[in-house]
Amino acid sequence: MFIHNARAAGALALAMVCLAACSGAPSTKAPSSTAAAATRPAATAAPAPGTTVATPATGTTAGIHLLDARPAKDKVFSIHSLWITSCNYGVYTVGDTPGSTPPMDLLRADLAALPDGAASSHDVRVDHYAMYYNPARKLKAGGIGAAAGVIGAMIASAAADLKKGSSCAHEKMDQGGWYGPSELTTDYPPLIIETAGMIDGKPFKSRTVYSPSMETGPKMKSSQSLVEFEAAVHKADKDLFAAAGLGHASTGAAMASAAAPQPPASNPPPIVHADARPEPAAKLAADDDSGWINTNPASAH
Repeated sequence: MFIHNARAAGALALAMVCLAACSGAPSTKAPSSTAAAATRPAATAAPAPGTTVATPATGTTAGIHLLDARPAKDKVFSIHSLWITSCNYGVYTVGDTPGSTPPMDLLRADLAALPDGAASSHDVRVDHYAMYYNPARKLKAGGIGAAAGVIGAMIASAAADLKKGSSCAHEKMDQGGWYGPSELTTDYPPLIIETAGMIDGKPFKSRTVYSPSMETGPKMKSSQSLVEFEAAVHKADKDLFAAAGLGHASTGAAMASAAAPQPPASNPPPIVHADARPEPAAKLAADDDSGWINTNPASAH
């Protein structure tokens, strides 16, 4: 009887083990890496350039809400005019230069660097933010000097010509990039940044002239020229804040601090892009950095 009962108890225990193993009861064994990956939420892909992203609702997320509503022409490289008699001759739109931190990211960082809690929460709409490179006087002097055969005199007077400012009145340079005779402090073509938009419902408009310490060229191909590009943006942001009533006595120090690499904020609100279908950029030649005189009147604009 004892042996029979022991065998019955063993059979019962074996049956219970099989039931537990074959049932849907959860196992305490760690899932495989494949299974774990399948249970993780998929990462959100970054929106394609030009894709419209829903604007974050004001007040729902602490931080800076930045709407990039710039037209496509502010973001891409272009030559304003090839016709030497045009007021727009020799001026370039630099665009959002590849290899550099995008201007809107720099703007957010500069807002976050404002002292005294000035950037705790802001709604920012940027309707215009474009950088221009203006060597027009140098190019015009070069073209005339080359035609007259006085290359040496042309080179010697290039810096002096640049410091005279744009040769046309501000209102006649309808594509941007004008600067005055007292605004250039080095011997190299200036970078001009023009902005417009709203911060917390208040409009702002600013224009900044940055004097680089080197010849940057319009495409910022060297690492040092990219440093100049970002320095120009930081200076423009300082002027933008002053125009929007956010200027502080210590803003200059804040901009210098912002120029250093900053740790990424935890879950910063996205920069929203307003142009769902940006204008197609003109297809330009690969080596179009140097200015030249165009003799085709059909290209004047």
